[in-house]
Amino acid sequence: MVTVTLRSVTVLCEIVLMGVTLVWHRSSHCESNQCVDVAVTGDVVLVRGNPGGPVLRFPPEAWRALCAALKR
Repeated sequence: MVTVTLRSVTVLCEIVLMGVTLVWHRSSHCESNQCVDVAVTGDVVLVRGNPGGPVLRFPPEAWRALCAALKR
């Protein structure tokens, strides 16, 4: 299991994809609706710009590295 901690996360919605329920999260700091949504499932971190749009898939190690680089 992978745990990704996001500060001030709000649950947006749940969708069912290939029998897996995804819970998408968006930071509560997002006021402009121009923020990404993040879902964690199994061994993949999924990121999307908007519902129904393309989804990026990250291995957990790559997601942690990206988050660490953004914090710097």
